[in-house]
Amino acid sequence: MRVDSREFCVSVALRSRYFNFGAGAVKVLIVDDDIIARRHLAHIFDTLNINYDLYADAAQAWRAIVAGEHYPIILSDWLMPEMDGIELLKKVRSMDLKYRPQFILLTALTDTEYLVKGLNAGADDFIRKPIIAEELHARLQAAMRLSRLQLTLKHHNIALSDALTHLEKDLDSAAKLLASLMPKYNINDDIEFSSLCKPCQFLGGDLYGYRALTKRQTAFYQIDVSGHGVPAALFSSMINHDLVRGHGEQELLLQELADGEIIINAPVSVVAELNRRYLAELASDIYFTMNYALIDSACGRVRLCQAGHPSPICYRQQTASTELIGDGGFAVALVAEAVYEERVVQLSAGDRLFLYSDGIIEAENSATRVRYGVERLQAEIKRHGACDITTIINKVYESVCQWRGHDQLDDDVTILALQWNG
Repeated sequence: MRVDSREFCVSVALRSRYFNFGAGAVKVLIVDDDIIARRHLAHIFDTLNINYDLYADAAQAWRAIVAGEHYPIILSDWLMPEMDGIELLKKVRSMDLKYRPQFILLTALTDTEYLVKGLNAGADDFIRKPIIAEELHARLQAAMRLSRLQLTLKHHNIALSDALTHLEKDLDSAAKLLASLMPKYNINDDIEFSSLCKPCQFLGGDLYGYRALTKRQTAFYQIDVSGHGVPAALFSSMINHDLVRGHGEQELLLQELADGEIIINAPVSVVAELNRRYLAELASDIYFTMNYALIDSACGRVRLCQAGHPSPICYRQQTASTELIGDGGFAVALVAEAVYEERVVQLSAGDRLFLYSDGIIEAENSATRVRYGVERLQAEIKRHGACDITTIINKVYESVCQWRGHDQLDDDVTILALQWNG
Protein backbone atom coordinates (compact mmCIF):
# COMPACT_ATOMS: atom_id res chain seq x y z
CA MET A 1 0.00 0.00 0.00
CA ARG A 2 1.29 3.43 -0.97
CA VAL A 3 1.15 6.10 1.72
CA ASP A 4 1.02 9.84 1.10
CA SER A 5 3.61 11.08 3.64
CA ARG A 6 2.83 14.76 3.09
CA GLU A 7 -0.85 14.78 3.84
CA PHE A 8 -3.70 12.62 4.96
CA CYS A 9 -3.65 9.00 3.75
CA VAL A 10 -5.75 6.06 4.95
CA SER A 11 -6.20 2.47 4.00
CA VAL A 12 -8.33 -0.43 5.16
CA ALA A 13 -7.88 -4.17 4.63
CA LEU A 14 -11.52 -5.18 4.85
CA ARG A 15 -13.31 -6.76 1.93
CA SER A 16 -16.66 -5.78 0.48
CA ARG A 17 -18.97 -8.43 -0.89
CA TYR A 18 -19.07 -6.29 -4.03
CA PHE A 19 -15.29 -6.12 -4.40
CA ASN A 20 -14.06 -9.62 -3.60
CA PHE A 21 -12.51 -10.78 -6.85
CA GLY A 22 -11.82 -14.45 -6.13
CA ALA A 23 -8.07 -14.36 -5.59
CA GLY A 24 -8.34 -11.44 -3.14
CA ALA A 25 -9.98 -8.14 -2.47
CA VAL A 26 -9.83 -5.53 -5.20
CA LYS A 27 -8.09 -2.26 -4.38
CA VAL A 28 -9.31 1.09 -5.70
CA LEU A 29 -6.93 3.96 -6.44
CA ILE A 30 -8.18 7.39 -5.31
CA VAL A 31 -6.45 10.63 -6.37
CA ASP A 32 -7.59 14.06 -5.20
CA ASP A 33 -5.55 17.09 -4.22
CA ASP A 34 -8.29 18.45 -1.90
CA ILE A 35 -7.84 17.18 1.68
CA ILE A 36 -11.53 17.57 2.54
CA ALA A 37 -12.53 15.57 -0.53
CA ARG A 38 -10.02 12.87 0.36
CA ARG A 39 -11.34 12.60 3.91
CA HIS A 40 -14.89 12.40 2.57
CA LEU A 41 -13.93 9.66 0.12
CA ALA A 42 -11.98 7.76 2.80
CA HIS A 43 -15.03 7.83 5.07
CA ILE A 44 -17.27 6.46 2.32
CA PHE A 45 -14.82 3.69 1.40
CA ASP A 46 -14.33 2.75 5.04
CA THR A 47 -18.08 2.53 5.47
CA LEU A 48 -18.37 0.33 2.37
CA ASN A 49 -15.45 -1.90 3.48
CA ILE A 50 -13.59 -1.35 0.20
CA ASN A 51 -9.79 -1.54 -0.04
CA TYR A 52 -8.19 1.63 -1.39
CA ASP A 53 -4.99 3.62 -1.77
CA LEU A 54 -5.41 7.36 -1.39
CA TYR A 55 -3.11 10.00 -2.94
CA ALA A 56 -3.10 13.77 -3.01
CA ASP A 57 -0.74 13.85 -5.97
CA ALA A 58 -1.32 12.34 -9.44
CA ALA A 59 2.42 11.90 -9.96
CA GLN A 60 2.66 9.68 -6.84
CA ALA A 61 -0.33 7.68 -8.00
CA TRP A 62 1.32 7.26 -11.40
CA ARG A 63 4.51 5.96 -9.80
CA ALA A 64 2.45 3.40 -7.84
CA ILE A 65 0.89 2.12 -11.07
CA VAL A 66 4.27 1.96 -12.80
CA ALA A 67 5.67 0.06 -9.80
CA GLY A 68 3.12 -2.69 -10.44
CA GLU A 69 0.21 -1.93 -8.12
CA HIS A 70 -2.97 -3.46 -9.49
CA TYR A 71 -5.93 -1.08 -9.55
CA PRO A 72 -8.99 -2.33 -11.48
CA ILE A 73 -10.75 0.95 -10.62
CA ILE A 74 -9.21 4.44 -10.53
CA LEU A 75 -11.03 7.49 -9.15
CA SER A 76 -9.22 10.71 -10.00
CA ASP A 77 -10.04 14.35 -9.59
CA TRP A 78 -9.91 16.26 -12.87
CA LEU A 79 -8.39 19.60 -11.87
CA MET A 80 -5.11 19.17 -9.96
CA PRO A 81 -1.78 21.06 -9.98
CA GLU A 82 1.20 19.69 -11.94
CA MET A 83 -0.38 16.49 -13.33
CA ASP A 84 -4.17 16.67 -13.68
CA GLY A 85 -6.66 13.84 -14.01
CA ILE A 86 -6.73 13.89 -17.82
CA GLU A 87 -2.95 13.59 -18.03
CA LEU A 88 -2.99 10.68 -15.57
CA LEU A 89 -5.75 9.07 -17.60
CA LYS A 90 -3.78 9.36 -20.84
CA LYS A 91 -0.69 7.90 -19.17
CA VAL A 92 -2.69 4.95 -17.87
CA ARG A 93 -4.26 4.29 -21.26
CA SER A 94 -0.84 4.41 -22.92
CA MET A 95 0.50 1.64 -20.69
CA ASP A 96 0.69 -1.95 -21.87
CA LEU A 97 -1.22 -3.37 -18.91
CA LYS A 98 -2.60 -6.90 -18.73
CA TYR A 99 -5.91 -5.39 -17.69
CA ARG A 100 -7.90 -2.24 -18.46
CA PRO A 101 -8.64 -0.14 -15.37
CA GLN A 102 -12.06 1.46 -15.09
CA PHE A 103 -11.19 5.16 -14.91
CA ILE A 104 -13.74 7.47 -13.23
CA LEU A 105 -13.18 11.21 -13.25
CA LEU A 106 -14.28 13.27 -10.24
CA THR A 107 -15.25 16.78 -11.35
CA ALA A 108 -17.37 19.79 -10.68
CA LEU A 109 -17.25 20.62 -14.40
CA THR A 110 -20.66 20.14 -15.97
CA ASP A 111 -20.31 21.55 -19.48
CA THR A 112 -20.75 19.03 -22.30
CA GLU A 113 -17.40 19.97 -23.86
CA TYR A 114 -15.57 18.80 -20.73
CA LEU A 115 -17.45 15.51 -20.64
CA VAL A 116 -16.65 14.93 -24.32
CA LYS A 117 -12.98 15.74 -23.67
CA GLY A 118 -12.86 13.23 -20.83
CA LEU A 119 -14.54 10.48 -22.83
CA ASN A 120 -12.24 11.08 -25.80
CA ALA A 121 -9.26 10.76 -23.47
CA GLY A 122 -10.48 7.33 -22.34
CA ALA A 123 -12.62 7.97 -19.26
CA ASP A 124 -15.24 5.33 -18.50
CA ASP A 125 -17.47 7.35 -16.19
CA PHE A 126 -17.87 10.61 -14.26
CA ILE A 127 -18.91 11.46 -10.72
CA ARG A 128 -19.92 15.03 -10.11
CA LYS A 129 -18.74 16.94 -7.05
CA PRO A 130 -19.86 17.27 -4.33
CA ILE A 131 -19.82 13.49 -4.07
CA ILE A 132 -22.94 11.65 -2.90
CA ALA A 133 -22.16 8.35 -1.19
CA GLU A 134 -25.09 6.44 -2.76
CA GLU A 135 -24.16 7.56 -6.27
CA LEU A 136 -20.49 6.69 -5.69
CA HIS A 137 -21.44 3.26 -4.41
CA ALA A 138 -23.66 2.57 -7.45
CA ARG A 139 -21.01 3.68 -9.94
CA LEU A 140 -18.34 1.61 -8.20
CA GLN A 141 -20.54 -1.45 -8.45
CA ALA A 142 -21.08 -0.77 -12.18
CA ALA A 143 -17.34 -0.36 -12.67
CA MET A 144 -16.70 -3.59 -10.80
CA ARG A 145 -19.16 -5.46 -13.00
CA LEU A 146 -17.27 -4.24 -16.05
CA SER A 147 -13.97 -5.30 -14.48
CA ARG A 148 -15.37 -8.77 -13.81
CA LEU A 149 -16.60 -9.00 -17.39
CA GLN A 150 -13.19 -7.93 -18.67
CA LEU A 151 -11.47 -10.57 -16.55
CA THR A 152 -13.92 -13.24 -17.71
CA LEU A 153 -13.38 -12.19 -21.32
CA LYS A 154 -9.62 -12.31 -20.80
CA HIS A 155 -9.82 -15.86 -19.44
CA HIS A 156 -12.07 -16.90 -22.31
CA ASN A 157 -9.69 -15.34 -24.82
CA ILE A 158 -6.78 -17.23 -23.28
CA ALA A 159 -8.75 -20.47 -23.48
CA LEU A 160 -9.69 -19.74 -27.11
CA SER A 161 -6.09 -18.89 -27.94
CA ASP A 162 -4.89 -22.16 -26.43
CA ALA A 163 -7.58 -24.09 -28.31
CA LEU A 164 -6.65 -22.32 -31.55
CA THR A 165 -2.98 -23.17 -31.03
CA HIS A 166 -3.83 -26.84 -30.57
CA LEU A 167 -6.15 -26.75 -33.58
CA GLU A 168 -3.48 -25.13 -35.76
CA LYS A 169 -0.99 -27.80 -34.72
CA ASP A 170 -3.51 -30.52 -35.60
CA LEU A 171 -4.31 -28.90 -38.94
CA ASP A 172 -0.62 -28.49 -39.70
CA SER A 173 -0.07 -32.18 -38.99
CA ALA A 174 -3.05 -33.08 -41.17
CA ALA A 175 -1.73 -30.85 -43.97
CA LYS A 176 1.65 -32.58 -43.84
CA LEU A 177 -0.07 -35.97 -43.91
CA LEU A 178 -2.15 -35.02 -46.96
CA ALA A 179 0.93 -33.60 -48.68
CA SER A 180 2.69 -36.93 -48.12
CA LEU A 181 -0.05 -38.64 -50.15
CA MET A 182 0.96 -36.71 -53.27
CA PRO A 183 3.79 -38.23 -55.34
CA LYS A 184 7.12 -36.46 -55.56
CA TYR A 185 9.29 -38.68 -57.74
CA ASN A 186 9.40 -39.46 -61.45
CA ILE A 187 8.20 -42.82 -62.64
CA ASN A 188 10.67 -43.39 -65.50
CA ASP A 189 13.20 -41.53 -67.61
CA ASP A 190 10.74 -40.88 -70.42
CA ILE A 191 8.39 -38.75 -68.31
CA GLU A 192 9.26 -35.97 -65.87
CA PHE A 193 6.75 -34.64 -63.36
CA SER A 194 6.93 -31.53 -61.20
CA SER A 195 4.29 -30.01 -58.97
CA LEU A 196 3.34 -27.13 -56.72
CA CYS A 197 0.47 -27.03 -54.22
CA LYS A 198 -0.35 -23.98 -52.08
CA PRO A 199 -3.59 -24.25 -50.07
CA CYS A 200 -5.21 -20.95 -49.09
CA GLN A 201 -5.81 -22.41 -45.62
CA PHE A 202 -4.01 -25.09 -43.62
CA LEU A 203 -5.90 -27.70 -45.61
CA GLY A 204 -7.14 -27.43 -49.16
CA GLY A 205 -9.31 -29.27 -51.64
CA ASP A 206 -6.75 -29.34 -54.47
CA LEU A 207 -5.12 -32.65 -55.26
CA TYR A 208 -2.83 -34.07 -57.91
CA GLY A 209 -1.24 -37.43 -58.53
CA TYR A 210 0.29 -39.82 -61.04
CA ARG A 211 0.55 -43.57 -61.12
CA ALA A 212 2.24 -46.10 -63.38
CA LEU A 213 -0.40 -48.61 -64.54
CA THR A 214 1.84 -50.60 -66.89
CA LYS A 215 5.37 -50.17 -68.21
CA ARG A 216 4.04 -47.86 -70.90
CA GLN A 217 0.85 -46.36 -69.48
CA THR A 218 0.95 -43.74 -66.71
CA ALA A 219 -2.16 -42.10 -65.27
CA PHE A 220 -1.98 -38.52 -64.00
CA TYR A 221 -4.66 -36.22 -62.70
CA GLN A 222 -5.53 -33.01 -60.94
CA ILE A 223 -8.63 -32.41 -58.81
CA ASP A 224 -10.22 -29.31 -57.27
CA VAL A 225 -12.91 -29.96 -54.66
CA SER A 226 -15.48 -27.23 -54.11
CA GLY A 227 -14.95 -25.20 -50.97
CA HIS A 228 -11.89 -25.00 -48.74
CA GLY A 229 -10.62 -26.27 -45.42
CA VAL A 230 -11.27 -29.56 -43.68
CA PRO A 231 -14.38 -30.76 -45.60
CA ALA A 232 -12.70 -30.21 -48.97
CA ALA A 233 -9.46 -31.85 -47.78
CA LEU A 234 -11.27 -34.93 -46.47
CA PHE A 235 -13.21 -35.24 -49.69
CA SER A 236 -10.09 -34.95 -51.83
CA SER A 237 -8.36 -37.64 -49.76
CA MET A 238 -11.31 -39.97 -50.45
CA ILE A 239 -10.97 -39.36 -54.18
CA ASN A 240 -7.23 -39.91 -54.00
CA HIS A 241 -7.82 -43.27 -52.28
CA ASP A 242 -10.08 -44.34 -55.15
CA LEU A 243 -7.56 -43.29 -57.80
CA VAL A 244 -4.47 -44.69 -56.11
CA ARG A 245 -5.66 -47.82 -54.31
CA GLY A 246 -9.01 -48.65 -55.78
CA HIS A 247 -12.53 -48.60 -54.36
CA GLY A 248 -12.91 -51.52 -51.97
CA GLU A 249 -12.12 -54.63 -53.99
CA GLN A 250 -12.81 -52.90 -57.30
CA GLU A 251 -9.87 -51.23 -59.05
CA LEU A 252 -10.97 -48.01 -60.71
CA LEU A 253 -8.22 -47.33 -63.23
CA LEU A 254 -7.64 -50.77 -64.71
CA GLN A 255 -8.93 -54.32 -64.94
CA GLU A 256 -6.79 -57.39 -64.46
CA LEU A 257 -8.17 -60.48 -66.23
CA ALA A 258 -7.85 -64.06 -65.03
CA ASP A 259 -5.07 -64.78 -67.51
CA GLY A 260 -3.03 -61.84 -66.18
CA GLU A 261 -3.86 -59.46 -69.02
CA ILE A 262 -4.32 -55.85 -67.89
CA ILE A 263 -6.94 -53.63 -69.52
CA ILE A 264 -6.54 -49.90 -68.91
CA ASN A 265 -9.85 -48.13 -68.39
CA ALA A 266 -10.35 -45.14 -70.66
CA PRO A 267 -10.21 -41.69 -69.02
CA VAL A 268 -13.88 -41.08 -69.90
CA SER A 269 -14.86 -44.32 -68.14
CA VAL A 270 -12.87 -43.42 -65.02
CA VAL A 271 -14.46 -39.97 -64.71
CA ALA A 272 -17.96 -41.30 -65.42
CA GLU A 273 -17.54 -43.96 -62.71
CA LEU A 274 -16.38 -41.34 -60.20
CA ASN A 275 -19.45 -39.28 -61.05
CA ARG A 276 -21.73 -42.28 -60.50
CA ARG A 277 -20.09 -43.30 -57.21
CA TYR A 278 -20.03 -39.94 -55.52
CA LEU A 279 -23.53 -38.96 -56.59
CA ALA A 280 -24.83 -42.26 -55.18
CA GLU A 281 -22.80 -42.39 -51.97
CA LEU A 282 -22.64 -38.81 -50.74
CA ALA A 283 -25.66 -36.82 -49.61
CA SER A 284 -23.89 -33.46 -49.77
CA ASP A 285 -23.51 -30.46 -52.03
CA ILE A 286 -19.77 -31.03 -52.51
CA TYR A 287 -18.57 -31.63 -56.04
CA PHE A 288 -15.23 -31.49 -57.80
CA THR A 289 -13.60 -30.68 -61.11
CA MET A 290 -10.75 -32.70 -62.54
CA ASN A 291 -8.50 -33.49 -65.44
CA TYR A 292 -7.68 -37.18 -65.75
CA ALA A 293 -5.26 -38.42 -68.41
CA LEU A 294 -3.17 -41.34 -69.61
CA ILE A 295 0.21 -40.97 -71.31
CA ASP A 296 1.94 -43.64 -73.34
CA SER A 297 5.60 -43.16 -72.42
CA ALA A 298 6.75 -44.97 -75.58
CA CYS A 299 5.10 -42.63 -78.08
CA GLY A 300 4.00 -39.50 -76.14
CA ARG A 301 0.31 -39.98 -76.84
CA VAL A 302 -1.97 -38.44 -74.18
CA ARG A 303 -5.65 -39.31 -73.70
CA LEU A 304 -7.41 -36.69 -71.58
CA CYS A 305 -10.85 -36.28 -70.01
CA GLN A 306 -11.70 -32.78 -68.82
CA ALA A 307 -14.46 -32.52 -66.19
CA GLY A 308 -15.16 -28.86 -65.48
CA HIS A 309 -11.48 -28.18 -64.77
CA PRO A 310 -9.41 -25.43 -66.45
CA SER A 311 -8.08 -26.46 -69.85
CA PRO A 312 -4.52 -27.87 -69.72
CA ILE A 313 -1.82 -25.92 -71.49
CA CYS A 314 0.51 -27.71 -73.90
CA TYR A 315 3.89 -26.08 -74.51
CA ARG A 316 5.52 -27.06 -77.79
CA GLN A 317 9.28 -27.04 -77.38
CA GLN A 318 10.10 -26.85 -81.11
CA THR A 319 7.95 -23.77 -81.79
CA ALA A 320 8.02 -22.24 -78.27
CA SER A 321 4.23 -21.91 -78.48
CA THR A 322 1.31 -22.85 -76.23
CA GLU A 323 -2.14 -24.25 -76.90
CA LEU A 324 -5.18 -24.93 -74.72
CA ILE A 325 -6.51 -28.49 -74.62
CA GLY A 326 -10.25 -29.06 -74.15
CA ASP A 327 -13.16 -26.74 -73.55
CA GLY A 328 -14.66 -27.55 -70.16
CA GLY A 329 -17.04 -30.42 -69.56
CA PHE A 330 -19.23 -31.21 -66.58
CA ALA A 331 -17.95 -31.24 -63.01
CA VAL A 332 -18.03 -34.56 -61.14
CA ALA A 333 -20.75 -35.42 -58.58
CA LEU A 334 -22.95 -32.61 -59.85
CA VAL A 335 -25.14 -33.98 -62.66
CA ALA A 336 -26.17 -37.62 -62.95
CA GLU A 337 -26.68 -37.43 -66.72
CA ALA A 338 -23.26 -35.87 -67.38
CA VAL A 339 -21.55 -37.08 -70.55
CA TYR A 340 -17.77 -36.81 -70.75
CA GLU A 341 -15.51 -36.56 -73.77
CA GLU A 342 -11.95 -37.64 -74.50
CA ARG A 343 -9.24 -35.52 -76.11
CA VAL A 344 -6.06 -36.89 -77.64
CA VAL A 345 -2.82 -34.90 -77.59
CA GLN A 346 0.33 -36.03 -79.35
CA LEU A 347 3.50 -34.80 -77.64
CA SER A 348 6.88 -34.46 -79.31
CA ALA A 349 10.14 -34.88 -77.44
CA GLY A 350 10.58 -32.00 -74.97
CA ASP A 351 6.93 -30.92 -75.01
CA ARG A 352 5.30 -30.05 -71.70
CA LEU A 353 1.76 -30.33 -70.39
CA PHE A 354 0.54 -28.10 -67.53
CA LEU A 355 -2.48 -28.94 -65.40
CA TYR A 356 -3.51 -26.15 -63.02
CA SER A 357 -6.34 -25.12 -60.70
CA ASP A 358 -8.62 -22.13 -61.15
CA GLY A 359 -6.94 -20.52 -58.14
CA ILE A 360 -4.28 -19.33 -60.59
CA ILE A 361 -6.33 -17.87 -63.42
CA GLU A 362 -8.98 -16.43 -61.07
CA ALA A 363 -6.46 -14.70 -58.78
CA GLU A 364 -7.43 -11.02 -58.65
CA ASN A 365 -5.15 -8.02 -58.65
CA SER A 366 -5.64 -6.37 -55.25
CA ALA A 367 -5.83 -2.90 -56.80
CA THR A 368 -7.81 -3.39 -60.02
CA ARG A 369 -9.73 -6.62 -59.21
CA VAL A 370 -8.73 -7.87 -62.68
CA ARG A 371 -8.11 -11.62 -62.82
CA TYR A 372 -4.76 -13.16 -63.68
CA GLY A 373 -6.32 -15.03 -66.59
CA VAL A 374 -5.27 -17.91 -68.80
CA GLU A 375 -3.60 -15.63 -71.37
CA ARG A 376 -1.22 -14.26 -68.75
CA LEU A 377 -0.52 -17.84 -67.60
CA GLN A 378 0.33 -18.90 -71.15
CA ALA A 379 2.61 -15.91 -71.58
CA GLU A 380 4.45 -16.73 -68.33
CA ILE A 381 4.98 -20.34 -69.43
CA LYS A 382 6.36 -19.19 -72.79
CA ARG A 383 8.58 -16.57 -71.13
CA HIS A 384 10.39 -19.30 -69.21
CA GLY A 385 10.13 -22.01 -71.85
CA ALA A 386 13.88 -22.58 -71.88
CA CYS A 387 13.84 -23.49 -68.17
CA ASP A 388 13.06 -26.86 -66.62
CA ILE A 389 9.45 -27.50 -65.58
CA THR A 390 10.16 -27.02 -61.86
CA THR A 391 11.52 -23.55 -62.51
CA ILE A 392 8.58 -22.72 -64.76
CA ILE A 393 5.90 -23.56 -62.18
CA ASN A 394 7.78 -21.67 -59.47
CA LYS A 395 8.00 -18.64 -61.77
CA VAL A 396 4.27 -18.92 -62.44
CA TYR A 397 3.53 -18.89 -58.71
CA GLU A 398 5.80 -15.87 -58.19
CA SER A 399 4.00 -14.11 -61.03
CA VAL A 400 0.59 -14.82 -59.48
CA CYS A 401 1.74 -13.46 -56.11
CA GLN A 402 3.12 -10.33 -57.77
CA TRP A 403 -0.15 -9.90 -59.61
CA ARG A 404 -2.08 -10.24 -56.36
CA GLY A 405 0.23 -7.79 -54.59
CA HIS A 406 0.90 -10.32 -51.81
CA ASP A 407 1.13 -14.07 -51.23
CA GLN A 408 -2.19 -14.40 -49.39
CA LEU A 409 -4.44 -16.61 -51.51
CA ASP A 410 -8.22 -16.56 -51.84
CA ASP A 411 -8.21 -20.04 -53.35
CA ASP A 412 -5.96 -23.09 -53.44
CA VAL A 413 -3.24 -22.98 -56.09
CA THR A 414 -1.97 -26.20 -57.67
CA ILE A 415 0.10 -26.95 -60.76
CA LEU A 416 1.11 -30.34 -62.12
CA ALA A 417 3.61 -30.19 -64.98
CA LEU A 418 4.67 -33.06 -67.24
CA GLN A 419 7.48 -33.27 -69.78
CA TRP A 420 7.81 -36.09 -72.27
CA ASN A 421 11.44 -36.71 -73.13
CA GLY A 422 10.78 -39.08 -76.04
